[in-house]
Amino acid sequence: MATFTAQSDNNGNYTLRLTVTENGTDVAANTSEVFWALYIDSTYARFEDYNTTAAVTLDGAAVYSDTSYRSMPVTRGESLLLGSGTAAVAHDADGGKCLSVTYSIAMDAVSYTPGSVSGSGTMDLTAIPRASAVSCGSFTMGTAGSITVSAASDSFTHTVRYAFGSASGTIASGVKGGTVKWTPPLALAGQLPAASAGTGALTCTTYSGGTAVGTVSCTFTAYVPASVTPVISAFTVLPVNASSVLSGVYVRDFTRMQYAVTAAGQYGASVVSCTVTAGSVSGTGTAGTTGTFSAAGSVSPTATVKDSRGRTTVKKLDAVTVYDYAAPTVSSFAAARCTSDGTLSDSGTCLRVVCRAACSSVGGRNTAVVKARWKLAGGSYGSSVTLTDTVAVIGGSLLTTRSYVLEVAVTDALGGSKTIYSNIPTTAVTVNFRDGGTGIGVGKYAEDDGMLDVAWNARFRGAASFDVPAVFSGGLTGTAGKRLLELTMGGNFTGDADTLHTPGCYWCMNTCTHLPAADWMYLLVLANTVSDNCVQAAFTYTGGVYYRLYVNRAWSAWHTVSTT
Repeated sequence: MATFTAQSDNNGNYTLRLTVTENGTDVAANTSEVFWALYIDSTYARFEDYNTTAAVTLDGAAVYSDTSYRSMPVTRGESLLLGSGTAAVAHDADGGKCLSVTYSIAMDAVSYTPGSVSGSGTMDLTAIPRASAVSCGSFTMGTAGSITVSAASDSFTHTVRYAFGSASGTIASGVKGGTVKWTPPLALAGQLPAASAGTGALTCTTYSGGTAVGTVSCTFTAYVPASVTPVISAFTVLPVNASSVLSGVYVRDFTRMQYAVTAAGQYGASVVSCTVTAGSVSGTGTAGTTGTFSAAGSVSPTATVKDSRGRTTVKKLDAVTVYDYAAPTVSSFAAARCTSDGTLSDSGTCLRVVCRAACSSVGGRNTAVVKARWKLAGGSYGSSVTLTDTVAVIGGSLLTTRSYVLEVAVTDALGGSKTIYSNIPTTAVTVNFRDGGTGIGVGKYAEDDGMLDVAWNARFRGAASFDVPAVFSGGLTGTAGKRLLELTMGGNFTGDADTLHTPGCYWCMNTCTHLPAADWMYLLVLANTVSDNCVQAAFTYTGGVYYRLYVNRAWSAWHTVSTT
């Protein structure tokens, strides 16, 4: 109970007193019932039959207003009850209430009356329990989590609901309070086709009896579990070869890989990329053909699928062998004249051929075939003969007086080949004159007119001169420590460089004219003595390199190669 008083300014014996008593609360209505009573108290003075107006307001609402003739009790010191009553006071939404009151009287002011007196004040009413609190942490879809309902009253019950994207539902009803277990359904992942987590809301409606007294909410984060990844339901690969010989196998430099992947995202996600790798090859997309394998070995075809949530799934197939491949090889080879039984003889009319050849097996799919054919030197080849053994005797009608060229070709099933050529000489004789004396053979039969044909090695103790250009088909090689080409120094030169047309190497003074620089230098002259054309190359003492040409009896300008 609260008591409010206001003393009269007209006669200090009088006090206006208001008492307010809270009788009880209505939880469902969120109201309190209060009883009020308004009194005039006097320590001694009294009045008789005076017109008096009395008023009371509670929470801004007038609950009493009356004008009538009143008299103080005969017994001095006894209070005069002006009026009393009950009222329902509505509480705030949170159940609390601070009640404001005003009270007053108005009457003629003479020496023995209180005159006009008023007062005001506030009082706190009992807080009425309203909506309970709800809280939670984060959740993983498909896994149980906890929701805490903090009941505002033991008598309350609650209904907890969720909203996540466009999905919603009831988690629990009739809950008194405490911990509520909830397993967010995996289907909620469908609300997040391109994300692995999202935010939702929990609402908790509080009931008193059957009446809802309030609703509160809180947000939560729900995660798509790590197990929700793209599904690869099928992954197949096949070798692609141009040659039917390689059907079903993988071979370096020959085979490509055809692949097909069947994949899908889960719970609304979509597949955004697919990559297939296998050793040295790769491809993108769910179907296609890679490039050609560039490396051999054991490889495991692997498909990697990524979905719109950024999740990946990898599927690896059993390893396959990519066979190595190289062109056929010949480890040993020899060919010579022989008799029909294979006995070596330089006068034989047959050929004894030794050829050890090999090819890449590629899983037993590849084989090599060795074929030989021959022709007279300068003539055309005849038909090929297949060599089925490492050592074979072929021919039978080779002329002993003529040279032959033997061709042996090793070819495998994949088109690789290795070809070897061998010159087969005539039968050996010391000297042979061609019919008519138009040719001479040394160590062999003479085969060409106008030709000295030497099969033996030759040594020239003196100088050898060639009036026409000499052709060395086997190359030109000097003995150990000997130079094959040696330029003779032409000595110091002090004149005009335009006059140097004779082949040689000259040391030019810095006083020479028509040099590329005023410096000491070596001047190398290379000349065509038939046409008188030549080239000069200058190498200066300080590292410069220059050249110029003499063509059609005129020198070109010097061209700079380097200045340092």
